[in-house]
Amino acid sequence: MRDISGVGWLIVVEIDRLILKSGGRNPVRLTNHRMRQLGISRWAKQRQLRRLEAAGIVKVQSEARKWTVVTLLWFPTRS
Repeated sequence: MRDISGVGWLIVVEIDRLILKSGGRNPVRLTNHRMRQLGISRWAKQRQLRRLEAAGIVKVQSEARKWTVVTLLWFPTRS
């Protein structure tokens, strides 16, 4: 987990916020638009998601060019 930066943990907090906002729906869509609002580039998003996935924190599926479907592994999945 040493490779995960502050940006990575900010992404985890955002994923958690999206799950709670949707009433516990996990996985969630993590959009580039929302990341830009948080000051995170799409490249930084992808780099940190790869690191989070390697650490066993998230599972990542790219669905389209504009968003990525992310499952937070410590939260129960519910579609």
